[in-house]
Amino acid sequence: GDRAGDAVHGREVRSRLFVTVDANGQIRVRQP
Repeated sequence: GDRAGDAVHGREVRSRLFVTVDANGQIRVRQP
């Protein structure tokens, strides 16, 4: 249901953005 839709949307977002986590555990997002 909604969870499945959110999962698919999340995959689409991650495919478009470069998400990296540094040594401090901070999440950084790079837009190509």
